[in-house]
Amino acid sequence: MPVPDLVLDPALKLWVLLPISVVMVLVGILRSYISVLLQPKMKLQDYKLVREQQHLARLRTYRRNYSVFWAKQELQNKIDFFISEYSGTKYLKELPPSDPNEIKNPLADANSSDFLLQMVKNNFANYVPQTLIMWWVNYFFKGYVVMRLPFNLTGNFKSMLQQSIDTTDLDVTYVSAISWYFVNLLGLKSIYSLLLDDGDIVNQLMAQQQQQPMVPPIAGAGPSVDKQFKAELENLQIVPFKSCLDGIESRFAEKWE
Repeated sequence: MPVPDLVLDPALKLWVLLPISVVMVLVGILRSYISVLLQPKMKLQDYKLVREQQHLARLRTYRRNYSVFWAKQELQNKIDFFISEYSGTKYLKELPPSDPNEIKNPLADANSSDFLLQMVKNNFANYVPQTLIMWWVNYFFKGYVVMRLPFNLTGNFKSMLQQSIDTTDLDVTYVSAISWYFVNLLGLKSIYSLLLDDGDIVNQLMAQQQQQPMVPPIAGAGPSVDKQFKAELENLQIVPFKSCLDGIESRFAEKWE
């Protein structure tokens, strides 16, 4: 037997739908400003770390631009220079461990500790408001049918749109209060973009609301820097020579034809 259509009180829009949306927008804006206040102050990087990264980038740049040389001997001289210059530990921030199989503890690095502490602060500023809002909606509006969608949906959407409503024969187009909360949770990006006028803050805020924290890379989690230097030097030794003068006539003709 089909279930007759429900008659929804028009006051639900004013006393349920609007308060939930307004509270979520205001809490989201407040959380964005709290996140800005919780951002750590910029710190000067260790000059040894900067030097290490720049010399590693120098090796990678030459490997990718090996065709800028005229003669093969010129390229070989440059490779020999790099091998003699970067084979040691001159440009490393820290000496490699004596045991090559030793795994460095990423938590021992001060920068990693700061990253983890910042991540805990951001997660705390995210989970507490979300938990309070969900408790507020679930406590005061549990079991409320607050609206009906103006289009038909399949039965797969029933569990998503009718949470806290224990009926099996209610039409899937009816939406509960807690489901309206989740719809707002995922669909307020355009409102935040209009109010905050900052794309980075909006993206970070939406990631926080969807419980997807932006985790920075932890130092020491990847291969050691000395191994990266050795790998780049090995890649340089197998680079095929290609003169910058090869095909210069055709390139010149194509440019000026």
